[in-house]
Amino acid sequence: MGKNFFNTQCAATSTPFKTCKSTDRFTDKTNTATERQLLYQNWFTEEINLYGQKVNYYQNQNNTDNLDNLYGENPTIPYNKPKPVIMMVELNESAPMLSQFGLMGDDDITCYVTISSFYTTFGTGEEPKSGDIIELSEYGSDRPGGRTGRCFQITQRLDEDINKINPLMGHFCWLIKGKRFDFSFEPGAPKEGQSNQVIDDTLTGTFSGLSSLGIGNYNQIVGTTNDDSKEVFDYGKNGDNDDVYGGYQ
Repeated sequence: MGKNFFNTQCAATSTPFKTCKSTDRFTDKTNTATERQLLYQNWFTEEINLYGQKVNYYQNQNNTDNLDNLYGENPTIPYNKPKPVIMMVELNESAPMLSQFGLMGDDDITCYVTISSFYTTFGTGEEPKSGDIIELSEYGSDRPGGRTGRCFQITQRLDEDINKINPLMGHFCWLIKGKRFDFSFEPGAPKEGQSNQVIDDTLTGTFSGLSSLGIGNYNQIVGTTNDDSKEVFDYGKNGDNDDVYGGYQ
């Protein structure tokens, strides 16, 4: 079979490979541009539109200069308002695990979105990035008991996975992976309905005045960490020292 195949492609000589022309390559990208653009590009677009679901996509406007490296978040720059995007979604719903810190849901997600449609929604050159949030708004729109769609934070973005998204060595889609999002009080970040913490007040959540001011920065918010913490650690009751970090006598 191998001998007959090569003889049909090349001249019948004792060294058939040397007589083959470079233009005989089936995988030459200069010869497959039409197939990639008109066949596979349209196929990915059609499949995602037919079998995908609408999600809310939150872009994280993170700036490493303002990042809190201790907590790994940026409390002064909010997420952009969400925009609807249609994605193909593969959801791995794992059972929750109980740890000393409470229940942990290790759900993860894999999404596919065409590069062209992402450009159309967010602008040419924009790309999915780590820290962005995907909310399964359509899937969770009719959940019982006031629950809403689950949220996932992007951990990885790929444009190359030869087994899944690169037929004929073309680049048509973003392959996005994410983990269940743990609400962090960053301005504009979505919070799942009925996903309440044990204690959610000014001492353990947002700063005093945040709900009335809306999205803002710490300089606009009434009260500081030191002021709010005095409600719990009031050293003034037992002396003149009102520093929550202690002091010298």
